[in-house]
Amino acid sequence: MSHVLRLCWIVLALWLPAQVQAAPATHSGQYGLPVITLAELTAEARDTLRAIRQGGPFAYSRDGAVFGNFERVLPMRTRGCTSDTLLTKSADCGRKCEAGAPAQKGSAPPCRVRYREYTVETPGASNRGARRIISGEVNEYYYTADHYQTFRRIRE
Repeated sequence: MSHVLRLCWIVLALWLPAQVQAAPATHSGQYGLPVITLAELTAEARDTLRAIRQGGPFAYSRDGAVFGNFERVLPMRTRGCTSDTLLTKSADCGRKCEAGAPAQKGSAPPCRVRYREYTVETPGASNRGARRIISGEVNEYYYTADHYQTFRRIRE
């Protein structure tokens, strides 16, 4: 009996790791967020990204609404302006940024990225579902499949 039990444990030990096949996470390096390529996105997510770039049309009235980044998972720009905020108005300070211009001591708060959210259709869902694409100021896009719990930077 002990030989049979030992054999079962060996088979289980060899079989179990083969069943756990987690895809290795690819990180963007810049912010440490995982990356997803266009090819890995669902067809619905690619359609949403195309609509964002074309300026619409969008299926939901909330599409294009400001995303507050309250979870603080996406990058925050707190050390002055960067090329990502080039000539855009900051919601925090109302001034225009110039690429690379640091915030001066005692000056207005530094510029921050303003994010916008867009719905990614979920087949069979009776509401907007959990999937979204978040856009940054300059061609920076993030995908969430779980309603802002996790994000992946979209790499083109």
